Amino acid sequence: MRRALLLAALVLVAGCGESTEPTKQAEDLGSVAAEGALLAHDAADGSSTGPFTRVHSDVLRKDVEKLEPKLKERPLVRLADEIASALDQLPDDAEAAGKRLDDAADRAEELAK
Repeated sequence: MRRALLLAALVLVAGCGESTEPTKQAEDLGSVAAEGALLAHDAADGSSTGPFTRVHSDVLRKDVEKLEPKLKERPLVRLADEIASALDQLPDDAEAAGKRLDDAADRAEELAK
């Protein structure tokens, strides 16, 4: 009897984890986009040096790359591509990258709802 209850509880917990996975993925992407936007705004106003911006954006880009294989929903895949593309613009076109990353963070917030 205990085994059956334990098994039922594990199945229930596992099922719950799957339903919130896209929400968590959207939140993770939103976090990267928001941090990238802050970096881009700092670079645009001269508060960040080019080398720092380049290295930090590369780290954020790698964070997106780690998330990409786990993404199953098409809107999240597109969002990850957009974030990565905007991060690639740093530090050369920080103002445009900042706008794109702000937009991506807003879209991630919507997807996480």
